[in-house]
Amino acid sequence: MFPFTFPTGSLPDELGLFVPLALLVGVFAILLVRRRDTGAGDDGGARYVGTISLVTLFVALFAAFVAVSALTDLMVDHRARVQVQEQAFNDETYYGESGGPGGSILSLGFDFPTYTFSAGNDANYDTAVASGLAALAAGAVFVYHRRRRIEIVTARGARSSGAEVVNRAYLQSVKGVAALTFALAAAAALYGVWQIIAPGISGAPDAGVGRAEGISAFLSSGLLTVATALIFVRAEHELGRG
Repeated sequence: MFPFTFPTGSLPDELGLFVPLALLVGVFAILLVRRRDTGAGDDGGARYVGTISLVTLFVALFAAFVAVSALTDLMVDHRARVQVQEQAFNDETYYGESGGPGGSILSLGFDFPTYTFSAGNDANYDTAVASGLAALAAGAVFVYHRRRRIEIVTARGARSSGAEVVNRAYLQSVKGVAALTFALAAAAALYGVWQIIAPGISGAPDAGVGRAEGISAFLSSGLLTVATALIFVRAEHELGRG
């Protein structure tokens, strides 16, 4: 989940490093905004509540995304994918770097990595359950602290204590992380469409497997795109009310 990764080859996983970085920036923004003016303990707990809310919101979102990705991946023919992977591995092992007969035969020295290929669905179900439970747990923590945050912001004297300013920093941080995630998720969903249209050009060794992986990436990343858009709009609406 961290760093954030994308469905099978849809985007370089290195891009996912920006998501936890954005979360970290948001946490610092909440903790440091107007600290000199309000002091460390004069905000009614707004900094603590905002920090926990920001982290648990996106942990729940990303965990749910992993669960959905595991479930949509079930539409891929795992046996066909395993056969293609094993064939590619065997060809690379036999021919070595030269890509043809007469090259370095790595298997002669028994010095080659061991890969585990799974043709079943158990790993998908296990990932979906584990990530789903993580999403539910983080979501429950977020809902509790959201109620507490609203109580703090609407309490008498919230403006003078700095709680309102901290809350606005929280909402702006939510918008920032949601906007970045939206951009990456939308790009991954669009690349899934490209995998469906041109599986060979996108690097899929088998057209059927490549198209199925594209559909899986489009569905999971598309749902993440919609979810982050709703989170952004909700935070923007709450900011407007303030």
